[in-house]
Amino acid sequence: MRSMRSVLLAGVAGLLLAGVAWAQDPGKQLVDKAEKDCLKNKGDGCLTVAAALSLGQGERAKDEAKALDFYQKACDLKKGKGCLMVAVAHEEGAGRPKDQARAEALYQKGCGLGESLGCDKLGMIYGAPDAPVFDGPKAIQWFEKSCKLKSENGCFMLGLMLTENPKVSPDPKRGAAAYAKACELGSHMACTNLGAMQLNGQGVPKDEAQALKSLGRACELNSPNGCGMLGLCHAQGRGVPADLAKGKVFLLKGCGLGFKPACQMAESIK
Repeated sequence: MRSMRSVLLAGVAGLLLAGVAWAQDPGKQLVDKAEKDCLKNKGDGCLTVAAALSLGQGERAKDEAKALDFYQKACDLKKGKGCLMVAVAHEEGAGRPKDQARAEALYQKGCGLGESLGCDKLGMIYGAPDAPVFDGPKAIQWFEKSCKLKSENGCFMLGLMLTENPKVSPDPKRGAAAYAKACELGSHMACTNLGAMQLNGQGVPKDEAQALKSLGRACELNSPNGCGMLGLCHAQGRGVPADLAKGKVFLLKGCGLGFKPACQMAESIK
């Protein structure tokens, strides 16, 4: 079974490559120009050539080792995506010697250059359940920096660390604020967690009307649990007048999204 760290590594590499590559082959002329730009110390050109070599585009043979050389040059030219791609290679030992310390230094550089994925990765290195050496304060520090860079994942993970991690002193007020920001940025899980906190007064003042807004946003973002909880609120009259028909609509949506308890609750409404 793959660990959370290995899954995240694959995700980071995929997201980074998607950020510098194209849906279709850009063609030899564009990649040739990018290589000339790279020789002139233009970092974006280096990223373009690296992506082409990673994917075998621009009439280049696929060459991961050479791609990493271009990513490294992009990193040297202060392009954070380049730093993160080389960091992943060092952490996996793929195309570069396996070197965790070097990987972390490159993630830090990428994070400092404004790449929130680098901050997220550092947060997971110290805060994941399967982290070799768990360090809650360090994890929170990096997720907080990611959140400041408007990463929905960073804000969500910050909220999670501050409200649900048994190894960290809880701070529900800060956690709720992080969830609220992540929810605004489009994290359906953050909207759901925030709604649950508001609904039950868990670490924040109980506010059923506000909980409905958070859960409504979660359901709009296709959260299975969010739709289920929203449906239950309408059916039970929590924060709004009871409306079984409306509640069933949201429960059925939650059911369709895979939340099995919502299916059972919807069936109970005749």
